[in-house]
Amino acid sequence: MERLLRSGARFAAKAMVLVAMQESVASEVEVGRLGPGLVFERPWRKTGCRAGIEVLTGRRKQDCCTG
Repeated sequence: MERLLRSGARFAAKAMVLVAMQESVASEVEVGRLGPGLVFERPWRKTGCRAGIEVLTGRRKQDCCTG
């Protein structure tokens, strides 16, 4: 019964959005997708991981993490 109720709730939420769009009471928004690069870039820089890896790869004469 619980699984059935969850499934029904998901359907109801989608139906509410569709009805709102049909009745022109929902506002349109632009949707964009974020990739891993955008999601992790700030923590990567703030934690110092990027600088540490650049130091380590520089010793080995490898080109990594530039950009």
